[in-house]
Amino acid sequence: MPQRSLTYLTLLFTLLLPLLGALWARSYVYDETLYRVGGGRGVMLSCIRGELALWTGPARDAGPVRYMHESSSSGYAMTAAELIANDPTAQSRWLAGFGYAHTYAMAPANLGPVRCFAIPLWCLTLLTAALPGRLLLRRVRRNQLTAAAELARCRRCGAQLAADETRCQACSFPAFTRRGVVA
Repeated sequence: MPQRSLTYLTLLFTLLLPLLGALWARSYVYDETLYRVGGGRGVMLSCIRGELALWTGPARDAGPVRYMHESSSSGYAMTAAELIANDPTAQSRWLAGFGYAHTYAMAPANLGPVRCFAIPLWCLTLLTAALPGRLLLRRVRRNQLTAAAELARCRRCGAQLAADETRCQACSFPAFTRRGVVA
């Protein structure tokens, strides 16, 4: 990946990280749900108690596409894992908050299955923090290497000094030792 693209991606992730963290924290106070219904298809995106779930399936409404939003602070909304656990006809796979399920019980009669894909927000937050964290660690390491390289050189002429030297071999400038490192 070209360096410029990596820089832009790191900048984007740095800007997204606090937003995603705020969404994660907010999901424990407010239950958010976005809907898109129409054209024979329904899609729902819910963010409830640290879980982001995408539900998709058939809809009886074949009319124009409508978008809706619901927000609630009642605390009664169920996560996708809890909904699927209460459905005996659902076939699902769940591991550490990640999940996939499909069920016919939630679909309108005589239509196909509803599918659910769930991902925990902690995972998205960690993935978003990876590039900025990598950049930060690289900066710290680069600064440490630069400081160490500067300490091992003569302050007057820049010649390399050994740890046990008291004077620069090139210009006879005194070398000052500090904590076992030539300065």
